[in-house]
Amino acid sequence: MDLEDETLLFQSSWDAEKEEEEKEEGGESDTQINGRTGTTGGNGVWGAVGWVYTQPWVSGVVLGVGVFLPCALSAYMFLYCPPLDIDLSYSAFEVHSHFSAERFDALTIAIKTQLGSWDRRRRDVDPYDSTTLQELLLDMLGRQGDGTSNRTSHGGLTSTSLKKNLFKRVVMEQRGDALSQRETERHGEARGGKLEVRDEDKNTTNLGTFESRESIEGEGDRDSERSQTRMRRFAPNYSYLQSQALWRIELVFVAQGGVDNNIFTPERLRTIHHIERLLMQHPQFQQFCWKPLEVLRDLPLGPSYCSPPSSLLSYLFPSERGGRIYYDGMGPNLADIHGALSLAITHPQFYWYVDESLAPDRLSSSLLRSEIQFGAPLPSYCSLQDRPEEQRSRFRNFVVQYADILAQQSTSQVKVLYGGTELFDNEVRRTFHRDMLLALISGGCITLLVYFLTSFSMFLTFFGLTSIGLSCLVALFLYHVVFGVRYLGILNGVAAFVIIGIGVDDVFVFMSTFRQASHLVHPVQRMVYTVKTAGRATFLTSFTTAAAYAANTFSQIPAVHDFGLFMALIVSCCWLWVSILMPAALCIWTQCIDPQENSCLKCSYGSCDTDVDAAILSLSVETSLSPPEQGTSGMVSIYLQWALRHWVAEPAVENRKVILGIYFLVLLLSAGCCCLLRPATHAPLLFRPDTNLQTLLGLRNNLSAQGISCHMCSGLFMEKPHLLHSPTHTTPSVACSINLLRILLLYLFMTGPLLTVYVSKLDVGASITLYRFSLNTSMPSPWKSLSPRNGEVPSFQAYIEPHSNFSTHMTVCVSHPSPRWMITSQSCDPRHGWRSEFSFYVASAEQQHSRRLYFAQHKLSPHPSRVCAEPPGCVISSGPDGPTRGYFYTPSRTSGFNPCSGGGCGQPAVRPLVDTGAMVFVVFGILGVNRTQRTDNHVIGDMGSVILDPNFDIFQEIGHLCQICKVISANKQLVKPGGAQCLPSGNKLSSILPLLHPDCHSLPEPNLLPGQLSHGAVGTHGGRVRWLSMAFESTTYKGKSSFQTRSDFLQWETFLQEQLSALPESSALRRGFQTCEHWKQIFMEIIGVESALCSLLLSLAICVAAVSVFTAHTLLLLPILLTIMGVICLVVAIMYWLGWELGAMEAISLSILVGSSVDYCLHLVEGYLLAGETSTATPEHTMDLSAKRQRRTLDAVNHVGVAIVSSAVTTVISTIPLFFCVIVPFAKFGQIVAINTVVSILFTLTVTAAMLATMGPANFHRPPGAVLKASLAVLGTTAFGVALTNLISDGWKPHFEVQEDMC
Repeated sequence: MDLEDETLLFQSSWDAEKEEEEKEEGGESDTQINGRTGTTGGNGVWGAVGWVYTQPWVSGVVLGVGVFLPCALSAYMFLYCPPLDIDLSYSAFEVHSHFSAERFDALTIAIKTQLGSWDRRRRDVDPYDSTTLQELLLDMLGRQGDGTSNRTSHGGLTSTSLKKNLFKRVVMEQRGDALSQRETERHGEARGGKLEVRDEDKNTTNLGTFESRESIEGEGDRDSERSQTRMRRFAPNYSYLQSQALWRIELVFVAQGGVDNNIFTPERLRTIHHIERLLMQHPQFQQFCWKPLEVLRDLPLGPSYCSPPSSLLSYLFPSERGGRIYYDGMGPNLADIHGALSLAITHPQFYWYVDESLAPDRLSSSLLRSEIQFGAPLPSYCSLQDRPEEQRSRFRNFVVQYADILAQQSTSQVKVLYGGTELFDNEVRRTFHRDMLLALISGGCITLLVYFLTSFSMFLTFFGLTSIGLSCLVALFLYHVVFGVRYLGILNGVAAFVIIGIGVDDVFVFMSTFRQASHLVHPVQRMVYTVKTAGRATFLTSFTTAAAYAANTFSQIPAVHDFGLFMALIVSCCWLWVSILMPAALCIWTQCIDPQENSCLKCSYGSCDTDVDAAILSLSVETSLSPPEQGTSGMVSIYLQWALRHWVAEPAVENRKVILGIYFLVLLLSAGCCCLLRPATHAPLLFRPDTNLQTLLGLRNNLSAQGISCHMCSGLFMEKPHLLHSPTHTTPSVACSINLLRILLLYLFMTGPLLTVYVSKLDVGASITLYRFSLNTSMPSPWKSLSPRNGEVPSFQAYIEPHSNFSTHMTVCVSHPSPRWMITSQSCDPRHGWRSEFSFYVASAEQQHSRRLYFAQHKLSPHPSRVCAEPPGCVISSGPDGPTRGYFYTPSRTSGFNPCSGGGCGQPAVRPLVDTGAMVFVVFGILGVNRTQRTDNHVIGDMGSVILDPNFDIFQEIGHLCQICKVISANKQLVKPGGAQCLPSGNKLSSILPLLHPDCHSLPEPNLLPGQLSHGAVGTHGGRVRWLSMAFESTTYKGKSSFQTRSDFLQWETFLQEQLSALPESSALRRGFQTCEHWKQIFMEIIGVESALCSLLLSLAICVAAVSVFTAHTLLLLPILLTIMGVICLVVAIMYWLGWELGAMEAISLSILVGSSVDYCLHLVEGYLLAGETSTATPEHTMDLSAKRQRRTLDAVNHVGVAIVSSAVTTVISTIPLFFCVIVPFAKFGQIVAINTVVSILFTLTVTAAMLATMGPANFHRPPGAVLKASLAVLGTTAFGVALTNLISDGWKPHFEVQEDMC
């Protein structure tokens, strides 16, 4: 049953009969109908526009100005405006206006003001504030003692005299420590370079201190001066540079490729050892390595003084020199794994290297951490303050070379992850740039496609894409200069991909409209029709798309806000520039370029006719297009139009009821799947899961905080060199006797008739190196000693005679007259000039305490022979093993060495806290943060200033503070055991506070690494304590999703408010709060999802308003809304079928679906209206309403089908390169846009066409006044909605105030 025409959506009456009479008047020609504005295209503004775009020289001027203006604006921006920063940080998504961010920022500002830095690398309270705090507490304690002198309790344990004596002892202890420190410093300064050090002091290490990166801002402390003094005496060749650990490379080795994910297997450990040695063999390593004083006692390290990696391999690969064991990790042989780990676990620093699953009774870990430290000042720099940025730049240029090396080191058993501030940032930048290079691929594909769709016109292809590129420059100028945004976020990178598809849409509409207006004879009429029709159609689609992006500007997340603004500006500028340049390009192309291009194209097919464009628009429903013949201008467009008409539009119109039935069924199923889409259950991904960056970020949830460095935790610093045949630790007498017996037997086994073979080398050519084998340590010139690099072996031991299983005879031969050395398992051949130099005995199979070495000889002259530790270094000839090629085993004292034989290593240390959980701070004395002077909401800008509570008095609240600390630390559901850090480190307050209040006795002590600073902090200013923060390591796992972690936040908030509400009304502690950096991150994603969904609704409302104004009819608005609803539901359902979850990136992508979905169906509705205005060949009174709807629908597809399909194809192709991006937001955005584009064009050509053919107004022609009335109606509806919302919110406000007062 056909529907009758409905009334206008916003018009009260419509004189249909009068319109029918006008339609039934004599059949006007096409030229007369389309030329009602005048014979020359109209007067006034449109006449001027038509004249400008029909004069080639004027159009050339327009093109010149359109190209020059963006270039001039961009030149001004880059030359005279502040530089535009690229912000690729994760913090760009933080919401600084949220209460969780304001709390944490207030604490951060206070700590930075007081302590100089935020993380664990910060210095502790500076000496002035530390002394001030101590004196304040001691003075208060003294006043309490004086005030109670008249109220003594004779004989009691709490008598005044006892308290005074205790007070005096504490005072003397505090002041004595300070005096002792000052005396020591003055004594050290007086002695200067004559400071003497006892022999036993050479091997001691300062395990309780960590060097601070913030020390680069200071003048250097006296400890470093004394260290340098010690170095001057005992290391005259020491460089005195690179003595402070300033930079680092973080390494994480993860076990993979097996059922047993234990990293402590021989194969995996040897792989890790090879990688660490490889990094130290870099040619420039010694110029940047860290050179602490402690390396001077490690003889195997040689004269480089470079500290080896901070790794557990220092225990597993010890070195041996002169009968002593050095735990430096530079030894060639693997020690006994269980024994080495048993020694290492006696130190709490051991737990820093492994995961949380390792326990003393289960020495198994899935990963192993390592750090390589680099020192400053660098050579040619006097100090850390000498051109610090230049030093950092030099180190950055050096360390980035490791990225390519480390990227190739992963094996089937070990996955190598690498990071560090400079290396990680470089990886992020390289990843971003590589992903951006994909835009070039996208641009090249789009260029070829546009060239094809423009019927092989280079001129139109060039100016079509140029107009898009120029619009980007204008948008960037407005974004940076006019709107004053100084940053481009990581999301803005997708603009390079998306704008190509959006811009090409506008270009195709202009070209398609211009070609279809070829039936207009007068050039001015044709150009005015093109500008008005195409400009109006592209304006509406561009407006809705820009509005959808602009809806994101209401987001509180800075990166999303900037992305929405940038994309809205690009889409708007793209429409403006295409609307200005494309008519001018079409003018020049028609009059100057097209005849030559057309003649060349036709001549290539054997026909040189110069026919002009044929009218593409079918004006009669009876006229059926046939496949075009070759040689016609616009050949590609005509082929596409014919295919769309006969293969898509006509089947959709004929089977419209079936299509609508399928549509509603799909809509119901999609809506059901949308309800099943669950929020994200894991932390958001920034990079592809299998990449080094994302794997490292994910593992950090299980590792300690990034600020905790453990560069002095290895065996080099924790263990002293000791004799090879002595126990590591003192044991009871019985166990000691057993150990000595075992060691004696081992000594007798290992100390047979051994000899040492020394290897030296001589470079005789660019690619030839000779090796010399000798039993003498001295070497003649110009031979050079070997260093343990590239698999070279400086020396090895062997037996003089057969010993146990070491019975394989090897001979060293030397040639005459030119000496060349060779190792062979046979006798020397005197016929070829070889004679025996010496021989030794080795084993052919692996033995206990043995080391495998490889040997090989080159078959070509001069026949160099070589011994190396690994096969790659010995591959100098090909072929099977033989007398001069193979491997053998030599005795090794460190292979299988067990430092804990007999159980003499001691008890395992208790696992300390290394910030594996979220650190929650309870803060008192801070009210908030003042950001009144801040001009933007970006994270790189000024953070503001802290607002302090003037009523906070630590002496009045000390008892309540101690009670709160005890109560929170006792909550095992929220706080890990030993995770309470109530007091700042370095102030020795634990001995003073119990004297101030009895509740401060037995405060919980944190279980920290030796020398690790407490997160608790205190701020002093003006002679008083202004604020205090307690730190608690929570049980919250940082790898959970934001929606799951929010329950942990609520538990903390509820529990703390319960404790604070129990305090007296006058207590300033009631204004305390809890904060955590992790809370900022979870609310960032939650707010991102919520704001994106709000933007989705806002863009939908804007779309409804725009389409209502544009169509001015309910039956034209309804197909568009139903199409948008179906597209969004189906896209979300596809996300569910693909296994996606609703995270921040998915929600942000959904917010632009409305703007992207409305384009194609809105173009089709525009074609439906144009079909009603131009089709008069068949008298309408002879056709029923259903036939009219079908005719107008088919003509609409004829009119805009080619343009919207071409636009959809280019959009999909432009987003396909995004699929291969490493940055997950890019990839997700590209996938969602591609899916949305395919679904949108499919629904437009089927569902929208079926709806128009079923319910479209058959006789509706948009009158001029309808748009104005519709605009007024939309404005009125919007004003009414805003007023109603404000009224409802004002009505609920008193209710909320009452509820707050009750709380």
